Order: sequence, then structure tokens, then C-alpha cells
Amino acid sequence: MALLTDATDTWATPILLNQDEIWQARSGSVYLSTTSNPAADDGFLLMQGQAVRFSAGRSVQYRSTPGAAQSTIAREDI
Repeated sequence: MALLTDATDTWATPILLNQDEIWQARSGSVYLSTTSNPAADDGFLLMQGQAVRFSAGRSVQYRSTPGAAQSTIAREDI
């Protein structure tokens, strides 16, 4: 499992997935997007405790919600 703790209010560099993964917001809340060049208000909101599954071959970007405290995202291969 990998933990992402570097979410800021701008989109992170895309992460290309080599296999299916589940991403879970462990603390805080984040926006996630599979769009190649998301706008500031793109993506879907993942709140603490919620998770989503992404398929291999997808590129995923993340950012924190405006004014949010430190967020942690857990990535688990499946």
C-alpha cells in the first residue's frame, strides 16, 4: 500500500496505473480526476473513508479541497 500525503490545491502530476487499484481518502477530502488536463473545478470528491476503484492503464490526478487540512490517500493494488 502507498500513502499519498502531498495533496495541494493544484492538480498533482498524473499517476499511470500499472494494475487495478483502490484509492481511499484516509483523512481529509480530495478531488480525483482521470481527465488528461483537468480544470480547477473538475474531478469528483472523495470524502474521508470513501474509496473508488481505478482500472490499470488509467492516469489519475488528485488535489485537496480548497481550505482543507492535510489529506491522506491510500492506494492499494488489487
